[in-house]
Amino acid sequence: SSTMRMPALTMGEAGFSWKRDGPLWSVQVAANASANWREESWLLETMQFRFPGEPFVGAMAPQGSIHLIHRKEGRTLILAAPLMESSKAARHVGLTTLMKRFPMDQNDRPDWSSLRIDLRTFLPPEIASGIAFSGSLSYPPCTEGVYWILLDKPLLLPPEQLREMERLLGR
Repeated sequence: SSTMRMPALTMGEAGFSWKRDGPLWSVQVAANASANWREESWLLETMQFRFPGEPFVGAMAPQGSIHLIHRKEGRTLILAAPLMESSKAARHVGLTTLMKRFPMDQNDRPDWSSLRIDLRTFLPPEIASGIAFSGSLSYPPCTEGVYWILLDKPLLLPPEQLREMERLLGR
């Protein structure tokens, strides 16, 4: 692993929809959003939320994490933003909007036609670097050759919002 500058991100407002992806719920991103890394453009397809957070550096995992999953020609690049609680943090409007449209069961199809959220809000402000490494997906089929960038700063959320997301999405 090595510390590196952040990829150049092209992000704006996007549409979303929830999808069950094996053991996890994923948020499908409907936008032309990308990360330019190693002189290649990787298209943002999905966001996933993990409780406890992964991956992590040191002895303790963050409370949660958001994975922004990019793809290019069958390869995967994941930007992993740690989620940490802070009693001083304001409630995250984008996450609140997503959670209000979370499906109640497999047959629930919430109306997403008017939903637009700025993708930049799902990343910590002022991130400059991260730790890059090659690994695998952390859920089946555990595909190898995944490029990970663990962001150097967390996205801070109020404790009650972090607990609500964990209850809704599961550990």
